Amino acid sequence: MAAIVGAFRLARRNVARQRARSAMALAAIALGVAAIIVAGGFIHDVYIQFAESIIHSQYGHVQVHRRGYSLHGTQRPMDYLVERPAELTASVARLTQGNIVLSRLRFVGLANAGGSDVPIVGEGVDPALENRLGTFVQRVAGRSLTNADRYALEVGDGVAKALRVAPGQPVTLGIVTPDGALNSLEFEVVGVFRTYSKDFDQRAVRLPLATAQELFATGGANEIVVVLGATAATDATAGRLRAALPSAEYEVRTWRELADFYGKTVQLFDRQFGFLQVVLFLLIVLSVSNTINAAAFERLPEFGTMLALGNSRGDVRRLILLECAILGVVGSVIGILLGTLLALALSAIGIPMPPPPNTDLGYTAQIRLVPQVLLGAFAVGAVSAIVAGVVPSWKIAAMEPVDALRRAV
Repeated sequence: MAAIVGAFRLARRNVARQRARSAMALAAIALGVAAIIVAGGFIHDVYIQFAESIIHSQYGHVQVHRRGYSLHGTQRPMDYLVERPAELTASVARLTQGNIVLSRLRFVGLANAGGSDVPIVGEGVDPALENRLGTFVQRVAGRSLTNADRYALEVGDGVAKALRVAPGQPVTLGIVTPDGALNSLEFEVVGVFRTYSKDFDQRAVRLPLATAQELFATGGANEIVVVLGATAATDATAGRLRAALPSAEYEVRTWRELADFYGKTVQLFDRQFGFLQVVLFLLIVLSVSNTINAAAFERLPEFGTMLALGNSRGDVRRLILLECAILGVVGSVIGILLGTLLALALSAIGIPMPPPPNTDLGYTAQIRLVPQVLLGAFAVGAVSAIVAGVVPSWKIAAMEPVDALRRAV
């Protein structure tokens, strides 16, 4: 133990003595660590904002459907009706401990205005609850639906452009009922909305649930949507619902399962961030190794003296690697402080971002301080400094004392 403490004190003094070289190594490590923190915090902010926009503009956190709806409901949503949605909604509300639970009636049909027909995906919704869910829905024109509306319609931005309609203008919806009959109703457009998905906005219309049920002559619904107070509770809530609801009759799906493209996007970004970490690791190793090489070979007489006085070659290697470890730890700590300050400053200012692919919604990005990113950045900085010292430590320890001492002459 005393030998370890003594070696640490000697390594610390050596690092402090080589001020210029140590400062260069610390700067390289700190900048690399700070870059990882900023990049990782930005990517995690993309994950969070993208997830919340998916949840709070369309899917909610968890949905309950009739068995088979997820496979065939897109083409035949009316074949998977919950006949008594109020009872199921009440049961789900009890199981989810009072979170927002709402019913939707999803259908397909045609929208007509001015002689133009556009295929649509309609949603009959509870206006008050849907507005509480849709905090990421942007109103392009007009207003949101309210509980006082009856024959009113909100249309996606793409639908409004295709039909060339604006708030206050009429639109006729034509549908085929479950019995095969044709039915149509005329609505007044009260608002135009935009969500995270351009594809959804090109086909989506929303109307009051009671009106949609009147249009289809049914009292049913085919989507029960749960909105939680915290996204982190999604999996636990879905687990409770799966355990309580009969699996032969209902299926429970989380927003991640409904929006499977989100997982693919996260995988892509994770690979890109992993590649960035590898690149920064190599850059730190190369930068620090140059500094350590120069500093170590300048001290060859010192190491030669250690060998001549009876220190083993392992002692020399351990001393050099211990100095590298000190540089790595100190540089990583400085980098974490620097990265944290940069993250807080950039988050306070905000980073305006253009709309992601397949959407018209821009957003303001932040740099989030994520514990696993901070730990990963610290590990990269510390390990890279130790790796940078491996080659020079072995080369110097392998030299003959007389060759090392000759450098002092």
